[in-house]
Order: sequence, then structure tokens, then C-alpha cells
Amino acid sequence: GEFNTLPRMDAAALLRRVHAALADGGILLLEPHTAEAVRAIGNEPARWSTAESGLFSDAPHLLLTESSWDEDARAATVRHLVVDAATAGVTRHAQTFAAYDETAYRAALAEAGFVAPTFLPSLTGDATDEQPGLLGIVARKAPATT
Repeated sequence: GEFNTLPRMDAAALLRRVHAALADGGILLLEPHTAEAVRAIGNEPARWSTAESGLFSDAPHLLLTESSWDEDARAATVRHLVVDAATAGVTRHAQTFAAYDETAYRAALAEAGFVAPTFLPSLTGDATDEQPGLLGIVARKAPATT
């Protein structure tokens, strides 16, 4: 699911590097977010929580999180403000998720040189997978022609 957190140019460069690293006929397996899942991330309501420790701090803290959706950029941004409970110091973190629909994924894969992409409801192929909002994509590096 982290493919979507890469800026679009970096995602395209990553696909080109993976393509170059694969042997002819090699397979790419990708597990990105659906466009609908990225839009949902951007439309989540603001929220807060407290924790003794967690992803953003090993010390007790207050976590304030807000999300936004930019339709023109087709991207969601999530901002986290971490308030240290002892010092009231604030650190900021943010993530941006690019939304791709199937057409956009196909175009990005083709531009990198991949062929015959197959879209699955999950990496297991099961639509009831435990990670809704992620899909599986399998694509091949075309064998060299002589």
C-alpha cells in the first residue's frame, strides 16, 4: 500500500527501475490502494487520541490527525500533530496518497514497459481479504524479441 505515498514522478521512476531489474518475462507484484480507498482516506473526519507511546513518539503524547482530499490533484493528505505530554512540544508529520484508477495504473505500468497487467481484489485473489482498499496487480516484463 505504500506505492501510493510516492510522488507520481517517483512512482514512475520506481516502476522503471523494477522493470530494468527484472529478467525478461519477470513478474511484478504490486499491492496499491484503490482510488476509492485514497479518496476515503482524504475524507476521514479529524480525530485525536492519546498514547503512552506509539508510531510518532516513544513518550506519552496527544495525537491530532486531519485529512483532506484534493480532487484536482487526485490526492489525499493526512497531517499528524504530535503534542508531547511532558513538554508540550509539537512535531508535525504528513503523508500524501496519490489516487490511481485502473486506467491510470495500466498507463503507469505500460509507460514503464510492463505488459498484460492483471487486477485482483487482493494479493490472495480473495475479495474478502483482511485489507479492504488494497488490490493486487500482477504484470510482466515482456520477453526480449530477437
